[in-house]
Amino acid sequence: VSRSKEVAIRTALGASRIRTVVQLLAETFVLAVAGAAVGLLVARIGIDFFNAGLATQEMPLWFVASLDPVVIAFVLGLTVLSTLLAGTLPALRASRANVAEIMNDEARGSSGVRMGRISKSLVVAQLAVSCALLVAAGLMIRTVINITTFDYGFNTTDIFTARLGLFEKDYPTQQAQLQFYDELTERLAGQPGVRAVALTSDLPARGAQMQPVTLDGVAYPTDQDHPLARRVVITPGYFDIVGVTPVRGRAFGRTDGPDGEPVAIVNERFVELLLPGRDPLGLRIKLGQGDVPWRRIVGVVPDLHIGGAIGAINPRNEGVYIPLSQNVINFMSLVVRTEQAPTSYTATIQDVVNQIDPALPLYWVRSLSDQYALDTWFFRAFGALFVAFGVAALAMATIGLYGIMAFSTGNRTREIGVRMALGADRGDVMRLILRQGAWQLGFGLAFGLVLAVLLAQGLGILLFGIAPWDPGIFVAVIVTLSVAGLLASVIPARRATRIDPVNALRYD
Repeated sequence: VSRSKEVAIRTALGASRIRTVVQLLAETFVLAVAGAAVGLLVARIGIDFFNAGLATQEMPLWFVASLDPVVIAFVLGLTVLSTLLAGTLPALRASRANVAEIMNDEARGSSGVRMGRISKSLVVAQLAVSCALLVAAGLMIRTVINITTFDYGFNTTDIFTARLGLFEKDYPTQQAQLQFYDELTERLAGQPGVRAVALTSDLPARGAQMQPVTLDGVAYPTDQDHPLARRVVITPGYFDIVGVTPVRGRAFGRTDGPDGEPVAIVNERFVELLLPGRDPLGLRIKLGQGDVPWRRIVGVVPDLHIGGAIGAINPRNEGVYIPLSQNVINFMSLVVRTEQAPTSYTATIQDVVNQIDPALPLYWVRSLSDQYALDTWFFRAFGALFVAFGVAALAMATIGLYGIMAFSTGNRTREIGVRMALGADRGDVMRLILRQGAWQLGFGLAFGLVLAVLLAQGLGILLFGIAPWDPGIFVAVIVTLSVAGLLASVIPARRATRIDPVNALRYD
């Protein structure tokens, strides 16, 4: 717009349309390359911060954040595409304009009054995208806060965890496996700094295997009619380690051995769904199908998020605990309550294991709290990304609105001078300028809220403890964008109110 007179003069002097377009595209390309260079630098710094934030997590092997030749080639491709998108249309419009009309328009000093609809529409689009990304960023921030402050309902600190597996060639019978487990727990319990030791098939709040349940006295027409419940195999002392006591009945003890009556402990969700209105203690259930024993319920414990606490796809929490001595399995997780930092006992615990079996390694060695942090790393990763995208979009939208307002105001200098010469005060000028920004801001927010709702729905699987349509987030984003947009409009408007009418009328 500001160079329309220059292009008109070039055309009047014989410059071809192709030459004019190529020149304007070349200048646009220089701007795009400069922007891409700065963008790559910002990206490099951002990747360092991103990787530093996740350095404490055990990332999957495929998760690598870096600038490689493919990414750089992609950015160069975007640079060329940006040049074509941003430069072609303005260049074509400038080169095909009516020379006489532009010269007369410039002579009247009014070319700045009419800003192109495309420019204004781009600002509206920037505001809309910024609104949607800020909503997504707000939702992810709340998700990360909810995760870091989540109350599991049991102790998660000072607990060492590791996985171990007994292979059939080394431990061919269940008796041999049970003997190893008994000896391991006894030796570890005697180590300095170890408060309690237990084994479990599944760590708490990380999900467990679903198995069909048979209730004594209930007929099931088909196998599909059996209800399902999660099964966890544990040793005595497991509930003591996580700081949970049965709400009814008792926990497992040494008497619940291979030769004792098969027993089970159910959680409160199991009682609520499968035994409503009944006293669960003493009732018999079968867990699994085929030749499985009837088990008598001896206790009821809290749910312990047995179906998974955070990020669980199917968090069904009805669960059954059975003693390891009555259901021996060869892969178990070791849980040890310690007096100091859990991982500081790694060497001691591995030495005890090697004293029993020198060829048996421990794997997935970490504290329980670190395990939960690892389980939720992708929430923090996506949260950081959306926050970065949201801030960048807000900056671009604010700069875009400010640029349009400043340019428009600058080109209306003569008009503003005439208005003030005819009696308009500073308030009138301020309202005149702000009205244009307010319209763009209003349309941007309207379209942005629609886009934000669609994006928030798509983010549903990544959210935790917050609904995609959380009103607090939407209100906060609206206020943030409104303040940023008004500030971007107020600065050019205040500048316009300080225009001297005499100087403005001389403005060319």
